[in-house]
Amino acid sequence: MESNSRCLLCTRPNPKAQLRLFCFHHAGGSPTLFHAWKDRLPEQIELWVVRLPGRGDRASESPFKRIAPIGQEVSEALVPFLNEPFAFYGHSMGAAIAFETARLVRRRHGAQPTRLLVSSCQAPQRLYFALPTYDLPEADFIEELRSLKTTPQPLFDDPRLLMMMLPMIRADVELLQTYEYLADAPLDCPITVFGGLQDQVVRLAGLMGWRKQTTAQANLHLLPGDHFFINSYQQAFLELLSEEINASIPRYSAVQSPRQAAWVIQ
Repeated sequence: MESNSRCLLCTRPNPKAQLRLFCFHHAGGSPTLFHAWKDRLPEQIELWVVRLPGRGDRASESPFKRIAPIGQEVSEALVPFLNEPFAFYGHSMGAAIAFETARLVRRRHGAQPTRLLVSSCQAPQRLYFALPTYDLPEADFIEELRSLKTTPQPLFDDPRLLMMMLPMIRADVELLQTYEYLADAPLDCPITVFGGLQDQVVRLAGLMGWRKQTTAQANLHLLPGDHFFINSYQQAFLELLSEEINASIPRYSAVQSPRQAAWVIQ
């Protein structure tokens, strides 16, 4: 199936797919994060990426500075796909967007993903910033990005590219730092959480908080590496991700009570 929306792109079409996986990238990132995945995920899935304004084919568009309009755009683009199994994956900022999109799809269309997969992101109810940095002067903002280590180091090694991308990165940081969590009923789909053991920004308590966002099972996987362990330990991560995706496909999944919450740390 094709999408007429500018915000969705299928990177691995599969007419016989048993599940569609929609991926949301991190702050300052782009859909290219997922290009290496298309030949390394279970063959029964179809891989889709969410394309946000301000980068790639949408570089001429102003980036969003709030999550709400992203959720609205993506949820409407997803309407043609809601009658078949689908799952969401989001890394860092993408995890918060995926979560809010899942809640909006449930509210507007009565559908939910078969699984929500998130990495390197605090649970939404714990995602707040006492001292916003998105409006700092340029030099201070760059130094803050360096210290947090949530922006890939190669970007700092190319000053011209950094300056080109800085407005988009600042908009993404504003999007995260202005996020306001509103309490609602937990999702009924399982949630899988991934974290880096050396991540200095997202701690274990923040990862474990995701269990409050589902009435179903929640799994936690901790891998070596920092905020971008999904790149530095890509093979191990994708193997675990594939196992979780397989568990999301109806014919692979064990029967579980939708109201029985669990927390499995692996």
